[in-house]
Amino acid sequence: MSLIFVKFLVLMSVSIALAQRQNSQTKECKDMKNKLDDTVSNVFGQFGLESHRFPDTRAKLTQYCKKSSESNTFAKGYGEKCLTDTSQTLMSLAVYNFERTNKQYCGKNNKKRDEFISWAGCGNSAKKETIKCWDSMMVVMANAKKIKNSKSRIPAVCCNYYKWIKCTVKALKDTSSCEQKDVDGFDQHIKKSSVDAMNLICKKYEDNDEKCKQYFEQLPRTVPKKLLKTPLLYVFEVFDTL
Repeated sequence: MSLIFVKFLVLMSVSIALAQRQNSQTKECKDMKNKLDDTVSNVFGQFGLESHRFPDTRAKLTQYCKKSSESNTFAKGYGEKCLTDTSQTLMSLAVYNFERTNKQYCGKNNKKRDEFISWAGCGNSAKKETIKCWDSMMVVMANAKKIKNSKSRIPAVCCNYYKWIKCTVKALKDTSSCEQKDVDGFDQHIKKSSVDAMNLICKKYEDNDEKCKQYFEQLPRTVPKKLLKTPLLYVFEVFDTL
């Protein structure tokens, strides 16, 4: 009996230790998620966050590039430590796309750097409207995980992504200070930065307004009191519900 009791105590101790370790990892990942939300917003938040502006000088671009590098490093660590399966693959692909795209503007090619800077006036002038596009996208992202039919959650996310691109490009086109080259530049920037990653989950769903309508109709009508800054984090949350 004493041997059985000792084994029981050992098993209990191991179980408690594992539980504590899991709780520690969960807390650590939660803290990392909050930090990731801030760091990634430095790279892509210029489209929808009032506090973020597109770099309109070489000095500001240098700062943008530094933050971009920090963001990618942290995102890799978060993906390896806190994500699994499709979410981890999606994060790896997203980081690869960010690095590949920003390398054009952050490398030694002054022509590419100045090209990116030349779009800034357009992007910053259009912020009032692009923020509306961004906020609308984020509300849908936040609510997608609450759709009762779980099979509709990923299609809703994908439709929302396509809708955001269209909305943003239109906002740029409708801004008087934006030239067509600026609009085209941002359009390509968005697609090169995100399309490959999003196609991992969205390639089965067409960019079709009629088909998308049925998914949007299933969304809750509530507006979250607080929104994250990074849309990709909501995609990971949706996967956690499937």
